[in-house]
Amino acid sequence: MKHITAASLALLLVLSRVAEAQTFDQSPAFVPAKYCCKIPETGYIGCITFKSDGSYQATGKFHENEGTARGTWKRSGNQIVLAPQEETGPLVGYLTRFSIDDEAGKSLTGLPKVRQDFSQLGGAVVYPRYEKSDENGI
Repeated sequence: MKHITAASLALLLVLSRVAEAQTFDQSPAFVPAKYCCKIPETGYIGCITFKSDGSYQATGKFHENEGTARGTWKRSGNQIVLAPQEETGPLVGYLTRFSIDDEAGKSLTGLPKVRQDFSQLGGAVVYPRYEKSDENGI
């Protein structure tokens, strides 16, 4: 009886490790590339280029007000977290983190630095969606 219990426990341990590995492998893909966003309602047009060395560069324009940003990025689960080193114009404090939206990593949603809950206010927020660019523009 002790052998059956020990074998069952060992099997459960192995199965739990396999499940953990499969959960990790199912996280969305992300390959460093250029992502762009255009929001006609706000007049925002912007692009961010994630480089494989862990750095990024971004440009953005709200109507006629232009800005730039650069810094480093790291992946944390299904999010990309930015650590800005230099920001100008309307991009100061604007780009902080992104969620990876799809399994192929072709679109990202810009998120605020701190999660916001508008459920009690009855409001909704639309966060900017960045699509993987073909390098020929938006």
